[in-house]
Amino acid sequence: MQNLQRYTTNIRNHYLNIYLDAIASFKSTHAQADVEALASVNGVEGQPEIFRWRRFDLVDQATQPPQIANFRPDTHVSFEPQSITWQKKMKVRLEPMAWNDVEFECSGLNMHKSQLEHWAIRWLDPQNKREVDNHGIGGRIHSVSFPQKKVNRQVFFVDFGSAPIQAFQELLQVLMLAETKKVRIRTARLRASEAEEEQASTS
Repeated sequence: MQNLQRYTTNIRNHYLNIYLDAIASFKSTHAQADVEALASVNGVEGQPEIFRWRRFDLVDQATQPPQIANFRPDTHVSFEPQSITWQKKMKVRLEPMAWNDVEFECSGLNMHKSQLEHWAIRWLDPQNKREVDNHGIGGRIHSVSFPQKKVNRQVFFVDFGSAPIQAFQELLQVLMLAETKKVRIRTARLRASEAEEEQASTS
């Protein structure tokens, strides 16, 4: 459990430091910069509305249409995959991940008992009730997708944005209470890039 918290804390801190630098740079060249701007995007009919909302990293409101600047860090925290049991019930496999692009692959997730929608509302903060700091961030996730069936698993993605580690831990609790037996957490593109680097180094 301690390893899980240590790795996720390092991953969040790594991302957030780069995000704060990006915010400062963007604000220096855009007078009407908006941070974590909220907007509704196209969704799937029948899905809860919260899954159609997202926060954009940086937006210049002075242009028409507004200029959106989402960024992807070039570096990430590297570590060997970790396996733990959450609350002695749910098996968790944590692989290298980027805080703004996390895939959750769940076995046994029962959406009829899931509080994922409530979790999303709490951390996406669609009513903008959370206080923001001097950088303009409010400890909020930027998006969460509705779980889709993939063979015998449910898969969804989360951009944790500026959310604290508490949001990640609460999500694990939500999944466990929804009867999830196993969850694999990762950013697939990171494993792909590592494989390409290894291949290049041996060629």
